[in-house]
Amino acid sequence: MTPKLSEPVGPVVLDERGDTYVFRSIRDLVGYVEAIDVRDGIFEAFDAADRPILLAAASDRSPVTYSLGSAADPERLRGILVRYARHPRIAATLPSSLVVEDASLENLLAALSPREQPSPRRNAG
Repeated sequence: MTPKLSEPVGPVVLDERGDTYVFRSIRDLVGYVEAIDVRDGIFEAFDAADRPILLAAASDRSPVTYSLGSAADPERLRGILVRYARHPRIAATLPSSLVVEDASLENLLAALSPREQPSPRRNAG
C-alpha cells in the first residue's frame, strides 16, 4: 500500500539532542515520545522522503500529534544517520559492504531500518 503524500513515509528518524532512533512508522515514533518532551522541543524528526516531521502536544499529558514540513536539507538527515551508524553498537549490525560515509540517504535508511522497536517511554496510567 502506497502512503498518502500527506503521511510520513517510513522509516522515520527521531533525533533527541544527539541520540538517534529509527522507527518503522510514524505511529511507532508517536507511541515512543512523551508530550512533555515534545513541548520542550528536544526532538527533531524526519521521514524517509527527507521531510521534517513537526511534533506537537497541546499539554504535557495530551496526545502527540504531527504534521509534515516541506523538504529539509538532505545533508542534515544524512548527517544524523551517519553519526548514528558510526556508534559501535549500531556499526556492528550493519553490512560490512556498507561504507557509511559514502552511502546515500536511501541506503543508510535501508541499512538502519529497525528490526525491533524501542520500548515506549510513556508512563502507564
